[in-house]
Amino acid sequence: SRQELLYDIWDLKNDYIDENTLNVHISSLRKKLGENGKKLETIRGFGYRFDL
Repeated sequence: SRQELLYDIWDLKNDYIDENTLNVHISSLRKKLGENGKKLETIRGFGYRFDL
């Protein structure tokens, strides 16, 4: 889930981070993946899925 990514990547046990930070990183990752970036899907209300 989005929350799990925020906690696991940025270790947010007691800190606050804007959820938009995750959006920016996902967008950047999609661009770096080029055509494969389309395989990184947003699952509304849950998070993300990478379709191999």
